[in-house]
Amino acid sequence: MGLTIARGILTRAGGRATLWRMAPADYASARAATEAGNAPGPLDATKLAGLVGAFPDLTAGLIARGPAFQEALLEPLVADLLADSAARDCA
Repeated sequence: MGLTIARGILTRAGGRATLWRMAPADYASARAATEAGNAPGPLDATKLAGLVGAFPDLTAGLIARGPAFQEALLEPLVADLLADSAARDCA
């Protein structure tokens, strides 16, 4: 699960890491795109027990609406990369 990986990175990196496109709004966007296609099956909420403290807003959405495919965020992720690249070229 992506949140388990993210929590591990944040734990190991301390304050040197930030999450990218993992805000509740990003989840909602991915979930909407997921529902338009092939949505994953129901979520076993017990798998989120250790993640609620680290990601309370995201886990609340996962429990209420179910999982989403991270691939649904590909377009905004690529746009972020292109914008960052363009900003670096102008600097």
